[in-house]
Amino acid sequence: MLAATIAVVAVEVVGAGLLARLALPHMMKVFAIRSLQVAVLLLLVFKRGGWHCIGLQRETWCTGIRSGSLISAAMGAAAAMGAGLLLLAHRDPLALIPASLPPNAVEQVWFFLAGGLAAPLAEELFFRGVLYGYFRRWGIVSAMLISTTIFVLMHGINGIPLTQTLGGFIFALAYETSNSLLAPIIIHSLGNLAIFGLTLWAIS
Repeated sequence: MLAATIAVVAVEVVGAGLLARLALPHMMKVFAIRSLQVAVLLLLVFKRGGWHCIGLQRETWCTGIRSGSLISAAMGAAAAMGAGLLLLAHRDPLALIPASLPPNAVEQVWFFLAGGLAAPLAEELFFRGVLYGYFRRWGIVSAMLISTTIFVLMHGINGIPLTQTLGGFIFALAYETSNSLLAPIIIHSLGNLAIFGLTLWAIS
């Protein structure tokens, strides 16, 4: 766990320092840093015991994809029902979406790639694959509480972090029940993409 944490922080700090000098879209830089973190984490895990240690063995792929897709569909249906109730109450459900997009199209494309693909993959590898897996030796509840708390803190606290807290528990629960890291990766990615897509629709 310590090596993975140091590696993630080092990539973040060094990558941000090097890329700061380049005239590239901000979200392209974020995409590059998150992608490098993914590569480094996968390499570290593979060398220290294999990808089965974080639930990425081939035997669990189908289970993870199925579980992640079903949970995402259930969450989408629940969100749609909630939006319907808000509309009946003459309230705009899109006003509750906690996301803002960059102003230009190029940045928006990189925003979707970074926030909808690279970041969920990097975060699930680290928070669920590494941290949750490490703290699970002290029990499922402890692992969920600790990994979710760190997950929330790393996203920054602006008001009540309801989305991050619920997300952290749902991702950990999906990982625990499916025994596949693909489940929380899919839920996290599809959730982010849905929020970004609705935000784009709301401002267009």
